[in-house]
Amino acid sequence: MKNRVTGLGGFFFKTEDPKGLKNWYGKHLGLPVDDYDCTF
Repeated sequence: MKNRVTGLGGFFFKTEDPKGLKNWYGKHLGLPVDDYDCTF
């Protein structure tokens, strides 16, 4: 049996500026963000 990744844990950060944090994820990490979260 081959090992493989079946899931990835999540990270949750508390922030006073959630929109700014999402924009940072998109700009610096290249992650696709929408109004609710980041899914990849």
